[in-house]
Amino acid sequence: MKQLIVIVFAGLMALPAWAMPPGDGSRMLQHMERKLDLNEEQKQQIQAIYESKKPQMEAIHQQMQELRAATHAEINKVLTEEQQKKFAAMREKRMQRHEEMGKGHKQRERY
Repeated sequence: MKQLIVIVFAGLMALPAWAMPPGDGSRMLQHMERKLDLNEEQKQQIQAIYESKKPQMEAIHQQMQELRAATHAEINKVLTEEQQKKFAAMREKRMQRHEEMGKGHKQRERY
């Protein structure tokens, strides 16, 4: 049982990264433009693809947020009050690390 809780918890801690708000694809397009030497027509076509997928990505993002909140609520039912406080602190610390990593990712080149 403890192993299952650890596995579920580890997966939940990674959810914020998966649940990041969807972008407009502009950063990826910039990387593709640099690395693949896209012409103007290709850039326009790729931007249109990103724009057409954005509503689906936003819906998935919303579902991920709801799933994360529901999962945390279920976990809190299993924990004692003291454990709940620690769990909340762990999530907060994870979110802070995630934000710090996000700042670093913006500064580094991807792909």
